[in-house]
Amino acid sequence: MQPDGFRLLFVGNRGHSRWILRHLLDAGWNVAGVVTRSEGSPSRAIDRERFDDVCDEYDVPLHRTDDINESETRGFIDSAAPDLGLCCGWTQIVSEDILDVPTDGFVGIHASDLPKGKGGAPVNWQLILDSHVGVSLFYFVPEVDHGDIIAQERLEIEPRDDIETLYNKVTDTSCRLLDEALPALRDGTVEASPQTYAEATYLPQRTPDDGLVDWSRPAAFIHDWVRALTRPYPGAFTFFEGEQVLLWSTAMVEGETKSVHPGEILAIDDGRGVLVGTGDGAVRLERVQVDGHPPMWADDFAERYDLAVGDAFGTPSDFPQWLYTSLRGANGAFDFETNVPLGDSGTTVAVACSHHDQREVRIHAIFDGETCLDRTRTVDGWIREPITYAPEKSGSHTLKINFESEDGTIDTRYIKVFSGGESE
Repeated sequence: MQPDGFRLLFVGNRGHSRWILRHLLDAGWNVAGVVTRSEGSPSRAIDRERFDDVCDEYDVPLHRTDDINESETRGFIDSAAPDLGLCCGWTQIVSEDILDVPTDGFVGIHASDLPKGKGGAPVNWQLILDSHVGVSLFYFVPEVDHGDIIAQERLEIEPRDDIETLYNKVTDTSCRLLDEALPALRDGTVEASPQTYAEATYLPQRTPDDGLVDWSRPAAFIHDWVRALTRPYPGAFTFFEGEQVLLWSTAMVEGETKSVHPGEILAIDDGRGVLVGTGDGAVRLERVQVDGHPPMWADDFAERYDLAVGDAFGTPSDFPQWLYTSLRGANGAFDFETNVPLGDSGTTVAVACSHHDQREVRIHAIFDGETCLDRTRTVDGWIREPITYAPEKSGSHTLKINFESEDGTIDTRYIKVFSGGESE
């Protein structure tokens, strides 16, 4: 049992947040108040959880809000009189006014090797792009994932992992890091290390449409893509003859398999699934779902919808309202240029896709408040529009990209860009 005199304020609204909160309460830490999202909140968090039952069980005051910086929330936090704030899963920047309330600081948990991998959906992105996932405990400042680092650990991504099992690992490690760090935070003996902009990178937020499968990519990439976006996330998806098909589970294929056309169905194996060609071989679909219907085995799906060898997944030509907008790295992949030394420039590529009608789309990019691109493109199939930016001072920069049609804004995306320098 921990001493009652050291009071914690807990902020979070995600599935892993709930586990961490219960762990702290079970360990005897005095949680003086919990801040979570309002019911019906517009937050884009996929695995948002309610904390009512946990707070009721342990008699902990609970406050719901869509804005942690509003005056009513500030009043609740003041009344909790916390010594330490702890944030596990909150997409909003916490203002300095709120951060100053806990007497011993405000700390957070971020699932990356900070200062690398700041920003949104870090576990999903690392499963897609890396062989490991990081966990960092750090002090909050009024900037995205930038405060001094208290503790870190790196976890291997195993072939058997998907996004759910990987988040379980991250949650377990987060609890262990807190077990080790909280006594030092309580006693004021923490040794924290500053982050530098020179090493910082950023991973952008994702939307459900970002699950679109590009069959021209390597088989291993597509397999990682699917397992990074499976439940509780909306899922990777493709199209077949006017139907959107969600891909919940895939498997790598042993041996060399050649495909002339990415997305082509190479084999339908009863009891095993559907073999689909990729940019460098093939991947086996195991569990799929036609939008609006229950999930099923991929070979059952093939029988139900009369798939045959030689058919192909791909373009959504029968979806007149479907327009895809997103971002890519300079070479068309997902290695975003988010660390740019002064004197250099970086490039992010705005992409849009429509396979039904031609669309006029305005791409308006703003870097640190100044327009760096404003162009209208006709979208008929895929279009790619490079956006170049050049930081003029060290620190953190914001690239905002609006996709607009004559009816208004279609999509807005953000990229944080970092430049090292003496002012860090």
